[in-house]
Amino acid sequence: LAAEIPNAVADAYISVQGNANIESNSAATDWLAPEIADLSKRVKDAEAKVASYRAQSDLLMGGNNSVLATQQLSELSSELSRVRANRASAEATADSVRRALQNGGSLDAVPEVLSSELIQRLRERQVELKTNIADLSTSLLDNHPRIRALKSQLADLDRQIRNEAEKIMKGLMTQAQTAQARENQLVGDVNTLKAASARAGDQQVELDALQREATAQRQLLESYLTRYREASSRKDSNYLPVDARVFSRAVAPSEPYFPKILPIIGAAFV
Repeated sequence: LAAEIPNAVADAYISVQGNANIESNSAATDWLAPEIADLSKRVKDAEAKVASYRAQSDLLMGGNNSVLATQQLSELSSELSRVRANRASAEATADSVRRALQNGGSLDAVPEVLSSELIQRLRERQVELKTNIADLSTSLLDNHPRIRALKSQLADLDRQIRNEAEKIMKGLMTQAQTAQARENQLVGDVNTLKAASARAGDQQVELDALQREATAQRQLLESYLTRYREASSRKDSNYLPVDARVFSRAVAPSEPYFPKILPIIGAAFV
């Protein structure tokens, strides 16, 4: 009995604990099964809402997973800034040429005029004529026919340069007008896209909320499924609980603990 009783107590305790765990796991699976079914339906409904809202809102996505309207707005805004800068530059240059022509000032300060190949050739011819006039003036009077002819050619070159400068000015004005028309169009497009981007932003917020809800439901379902699988695996009667284990079974002693026979006999003869 010295070994049988403690072993029986340990076996009974382990059996009770095992049955309790099995019952607990059975109860867990019984509770989780309908919850999982309900969650599965909720996940399906939530994901269906996401798909339905995306289809109804016609929310288009561009590169880098950004809303298309917002991406287009950014691109058009950049183009609008560039067109405005080009228009302002063309207007300023045309105004500079106009003032120079009206006031009889020098056109050399206007890069667009100096970059004209025709004007460059006319300028080179002017330099040659002025050099010739200077050389002849050392030996001829100003009213000499040769000098007068060269000065007439020089005046004609000045007129050609001014005429070419006027053409450049008109070209710049046309360029500015074209840029202004494009700018007006872009302003209208940008305003339209601003409204579309605002609507898309609101729709994106709503879509994100629906997606977060669907994701949360999906994660909860996955956690329930994990718990269900764990509980199901522990319903086996051979499952050994980790909190109760027999490391060493009781063994009957080779001699009684009490009374101690030899000490008693020895004491009797004293």
